[in-house]
Amino acid sequence: MRAWLTLHEGHFHRHVQLLPGRTLVLFSQPGCAACRRAEAFLPGWLAGLVQQCVKVDAQEQAALAREFEVFHLPALHLYLDGRYHAPVLCPLAEAAVRTAVGQVIADPAVEAP
Repeated sequence: MRAWLTLHEGHFHRHVQLLPGRTLVLFSQPGCAACRRAEAFLPGWLAGLVQQCVKVDAQEQAALAREFEVFHLPALHLYLDGRYHAPVLCPLAEAAVRTAVGQVIADPAVEAP
């Protein structure tokens, strides 16, 4: 898996739609310690489960954060083959994240926020 791809409101939807496979979207902000931890560890934890990780600065991209109904950071969302699939709700621990992402992949897609 390659390094984080940072997306902004102006091109988020267009770019994510072009990404093949499973894409994890992380909403974070620089001043958030849990967000920095997520950014550091998620790619390694999810190797083999997702093909790419995308991050969005929720503070700078406030309209996108509102669109995704982000209330707590870090917030995770999963896309499959360029289509929104579901939020990933779990504690920020390797086993919990891997289990939650696996379950989200297995579950049917939900409506995009």
